[in-house]
Order: sequence, then structure tokens, then C-alpha cells
Amino acid sequence: MINNPPDIIYSRSYPLSSSVAAYKLVKYFKVPWVLHLSDPWEDSPLHQYSPKGKSYHKIWENLCFNQANAICLTSQKSIEFYSKKYPKLANKFQLFPNVFDPSEIKRNRYQIRDKLRIVYTGGLAGTRSPNTFLEGLQQFNKVSGMSNLLEVIFAGPCDRKMQAVIKKFNLSNFKYVGSLSLEESIKLQRTADILLIIDSHIHSEELSMYFPSKILEYLIAQRRIVSLTTKNSSTAHIMSQLGFHSIDLEDVDEIANHLGFLADKLVSKSYSYFQIENVPEEFSASYNANRLAELLNNV
Repeated sequence: MINNPPDIIYSRSYPLSSSVAAYKLVKYFKVPWVLHLSDPWEDSPLHQYSPKGKSYHKIWENLCFNQANAICLTSQKSIEFYSKKYPKLANKFQLFPNVFDPSEIKRNRYQIRDKLRIVYTGGLAGTRSPNTFLEGLQQFNKVSGMSNLLEVIFAGPCDRKMQAVIKKFNLSNFKYVGSLSLEESIKLQRTADILLIIDSHIHSEELSMYFPSKILEYLIAQRRIVSLTTKNSSTAHIMSQLGFHSIDLEDVDEIANHLGFLADKLVSKSYSYFQIENVPEEFSASYNANRLAELLNNV
């Protein structure tokens, strides 16, 4: 179907089929290849590969990594991991984070309210659980005397296990509204004071290399972000870089304490704390498109 030989092959998105297809095209056309790997491949902690499946992915990851001229990864932890795994290929790895579209940024001035609204939009399934956060909220409600100052809204798809988790808690200031359309989700995000990220629980510090694109959605909403993640994860590093707060996924006490800190900010009318004025250019699609064009020209 490709009548004229391409000058270069660029593969993108989740690995596996896109990378394998690109590999075969590169072998046929004998042209340079830039491989973008958005998630870990053989070593993905979120997939339960059979021994046969893991062997298959190991072979293809090795073939693709050795064939590609440049390999784009989304986080510094990914670069460190793969540089250690493939030391002879370390010069191929380049940092290209997930990005936001600058045209989607619309001014979202802070609206003063009598309650602090915390919003989570995203899926709850597998090891991504609301349990620890809800335990922290429950503890905050019991000991702070300020439960009436908080309003927590969760939205997004939720598997049966996580629905059962939510039903365990009977909290007057918590509401789960189910799945929303993208448009409804963005609208809800823009009404928040605090936007919440809940990472999947990855026990290996080394494999906690995912860059959650939810951070970028939230940045566009121009509100402060709080993440529940594992120690030294990519999420924690990126949040620190942005000047936001991360809490260990299992630290109920710290969640309760931070909710108290946020409630105090509302009481003291520190409204500027919740407003984010500038969205970093380094995560902009236009900025990284220029970087990618330079890479494609030089490969």
C-alpha cells in the first residue's frame, strides 16, 4: 500500500503491535526508525504475562531496541531503567514526556466557595484503589471537626472490586458520580480546588516509571494537584518538579493531615494557593513537536 519508500519510520503509542509493525517496515524499506515507547514493554508491572508471553515480548523488545535509531521514553526513570538494561544502547534513549495541547488552555480563574472541593477523575481498577484515600478522609472527618469544609467528588469507570471498596464508606462529604464523558470530566475538573491523582500500586521502585497523562489534564485546569503514589515513582518526581505534593499510597495519617492542611488554607482565605498561573512549556505539544522535528532531521 506504500507506493513511495518513506524517508523515516516513526512509531508511537503503547508498544507491541505498533513497534512490531514498524520493525517489519524498517527491515523492508531499510530506512531510519524513531521508536516512541509510552509504557514499559517486557517489564510492565501492570501486565501478568505467562512465561511464554514474557519470552515473546523479550525477544521483540530486544529486536526493536537494537534496530531503532532513536528511542523516545516518557520519563527520566524510564531512561535510567532502560539504560541499565541495555547499556550499549544508552545513547539511543531520549526524553519525550507526555504532552498537553496549548490550544486547550482556557483561563480558569479561582472561584471562592465556602467548601474545598477535591476532585478525582479517572479509572479505579486493578491496584488503583480509593481505599487509602477514603480511610484518610474518614480519619480527617473524625478528628478535625472540619468535615463540613470538604467536598470530595470521584468520577470515572470503576470495577466491581473498587465499587465494593467505595460502598464500605459512608462519608457525608464524599460522592462517587460514576463515569462521565470527556467534556463532563473536564468541566468538573475546572470546578475543583484540588485535583487528585491515584496511582496504581507498583511494589517495585525501579518499575514505577509511568508518566500519568492525568497530570497534564489537571495542569490545563490550572488547579493545584495532589498525588497518591509510591515512593520515588515517576509521578512523585514529576510532581516535585512542578511544585506539587505527593503522599505515599499507604499513608493514611499523612492523607488525613494533608486534608487538614488544605482545610486550613481555605479557612485562612489563602485562595492563591489553589490557583496555578503558568503551565510549564516543557510539557507542551508544540514545544516537543519542535524537538521531535529536530530529532527526525538528525537521525
